[in-house]
Amino acid sequence: MSLDRRRWLQALSALGIGSLSFQRCLASQAAASNTVTREMVAEAAWITQLDLPEEQQEELVKSLQQQVDNQKQVRNITIDADIPPAMVFRPHDLIIPSNDERSGPSTTTTAIEVNDKISVKTTAPTTTFPEKLNEENIAFASITQLGQWLRNGKITSVDLTKLYLKRISRFDTVLQAVVHRLDDHALATAAEADRELSAGKDRGALHGIPYGAKDLIAIPPWPTTWGAPAYRDQVRSQTATVAEKLQSAGAILIAKLSLGALAMGDEWFAGTTRNPWSPRQGSSGSSAGSASAVAAGLCGFAIGSETLGSIISPCRRCHVTGLRPTFGRVSRAGCMTLSWSMDKIGPIARTAEDCAVVLAAIMGHDPKDPSTCASSFNYPFDKPVDNWRIATVENQLTDGEKQCVDALRAAGAEIVSVKLPDRFPLGAMLTALDVECATSFDDLIRSDKTRGLGAWPNIFREGQFVPAVHYLRCSRLRTELVREAEAFYRGFDVMIGSDDLLLTNLTGHPSMIVTIGQMPGSPHPRPWPVKLTARYWGEDRLTSLAAWLQQKIPQNPLIPVGFGGTN
Repeated sequence: MSLDRRRWLQALSALGIGSLSFQRCLASQAAASNTVTREMVAEAAWITQLDLPEEQQEELVKSLQQQVDNQKQVRNITIDADIPPAMVFRPHDLIIPSNDERSGPSTTTTAIEVNDKISVKTTAPTTTFPEKLNEENIAFASITQLGQWLRNGKITSVDLTKLYLKRISRFDTVLQAVVHRLDDHALATAAEADRELSAGKDRGALHGIPYGAKDLIAIPPWPTTWGAPAYRDQVRSQTATVAEKLQSAGAILIAKLSLGALAMGDEWFAGTTRNPWSPRQGSSGSSAGSASAVAAGLCGFAIGSETLGSIISPCRRCHVTGLRPTFGRVSRAGCMTLSWSMDKIGPIARTAEDCAVVLAAIMGHDPKDPSTCASSFNYPFDKPVDNWRIATVENQLTDGEKQCVDALRAAGAEIVSVKLPDRFPLGAMLTALDVECATSFDDLIRSDKTRGLGAWPNIFREGQFVPAVHYLRCSRLRTELVREAEAFYRGFDVMIGSDDLLLTNLTGHPSMIVTIGQMPGSPHPRPWPVKLTARYWGEDRLTSLAAWLQQKIPQNPLIPVGFGGTN
């Protein structure tokens, strides 16, 4: 049985036998002898934790060549990056209904509904700007405020687009948040938006509002670089569903925004994206450009994505509001895949209400993304504050989050102390991400194009040696984790603070960062980032509570030092 070193390792990986230690142990023998022997299998058997008799070892030797041949046949077929596996993660469908839910009409949205139900009622802008508008007032206004000015003739979409493009020219040399400017397209689309609004054709709250898209969202004919040198000239053929929805809503795409290479961190092939509140500091990632651009007033809102903190982390770092929706709420079709069971798409904006408006435009079932479902979203949530039940985890609140809890308690909300579910080894269960990203970038890791990818190449290689049995065992544990976590989050309306980032990214529960008040002690004033989490489909609660907090404890200041406009 002649096998070269590479095929020998591939065969063992396919059988679920492999690790970096195993690699080092047997690769040298395989390379030297060019033959698979029973002795090699016997030495390797410990990695499976199975006691293999000689007869079974011989059978295993015989099967290795067939495994290698099978892998070769599969790898000879090109698979486009947009093709998902024939296994779909829909965590909300794993919830077992209670007896009450079985016997009567469901009051939850865990079951798939026939149609998406959306109700968003925007309120009057909470920030009052002077009647005379200037660049600073416009650049940092909310979507609601911009929409009012567009409809009462104080500004036009073309002027608004020119203002944001001008600010990109002024500030992006420092921030490094923009991968591609789309000036001609943006101005032409803005002119059409002005014509439609003048003719009485109003597409809704986002009509005429310029935005930026994280550059893992495919929007041909422009490149979609994924932040990596190997893909800097890549043009995808399929427009992402989220971009199609925003186009239908009348939003104006003005730029593709940076992400750390292959959605990790804030370093991409042209530099490091910066935090406008502290430009010597990176903006965190991987929605680095989306958070930085919104915080600096380079666009009206942006679209980011999260697999393991990539909306929450940069929004916290850049002191800007962002929402990571329930897994399956927003389609990922046409977006770079890192993990089929963990990737989420969400809005980054000035206010909680802005996030609600954008979510309403981009959510919904999409046949091109089998993880998505139809669901309801009603903003604002119809429940008075004095009836809210708010959870906190002891010793996991920042001073800003304590201010929020105090304000809610004073308003009559019930505050309860809870303990996060801790029965499961969450770090070990990240096998899901390791294996899925290694699968998604299998062809890349076998090429010579891994320059500029940071820690990814080693993660991809490690994922090649995770036994399939272990991956699926972790998947079964996630089923239990999902059920336990949903039961936990249903014990209250919203949780403030807490270190539940890994938990909620594994389960797919929604979370957000909302900015309020002012942090003390920094060289330049900046707002507090406050973290909120809720049950599945609890975005109505999240955005409504966040909006209440922003009204009760207004963000101050609105603008990072040095990023104001001119009169």
